[in-house]
Amino acid sequence: MFYDNGSTEQTYAIDLAGIRAEAGRVEGPSPERIEVEIVSHQSAPEIAMVTGASWTGVDLVRTSYRLVWANSDAGIIDTTYDRATATQADSFDDDAFSRITQAMRSARFIVVTHEHSDHLGGLISLARTDPSIATRALLTPEQVASPEDATPPWSPDALQHLSLVRYAGYRAIAPGVVLIKAPGHTPGS
Repeated sequence: MFYDNGSTEQTYAIDLAGIRAEAGRVEGPSPERIEVEIVSHQSAPEIAMVTGASWTGVDLVRTSYRLVWANSDAGIIDTTYDRATATQADSFDDDAFSRITQAMRSARFIVVTHEHSDHLGGLISLARTDPSIATRALLTPEQVASPEDATPPWSPDALQHLSLVRYAGYRAIAPGVVLIKAPGHTPGS
């Protein structure tokens, strides 16, 4: 087996009406645009992602997303990883990572899709030099308690600044923005 995250297979029903209802629970305008930063590229065999696929190389692109509201408020989804953690990347854009770091400093919230270092590592890295940045993070207990080999470890100072988000199903975090709990790829997906 190439990759085993220890998770069991899960299935989820996507209830669009339920998601839309939850999205409307927080009043106010929704974000008006999504900005994307591409930080790194890494070639990997397709079979590493899809069972039974070929050994042909595919480009794994590491990205961070910034949701922007009309009033310039912003939220960050995924923080990629810093250069030191991106040891297997074929290319790394220091300027893009710098923009993500700056965006995290002023973000209304920071969330991650799951606890692997290419999604959470940038936040952990920044929190080592500025532990207060962790106050902007909306992370689940599973995302914080990730295995040591999945992300660089949290600093004790940063951990003290985290307030964990516990929920099942859906949770609105801003107007038009909903987290969907879907463990499978990792416990904190």
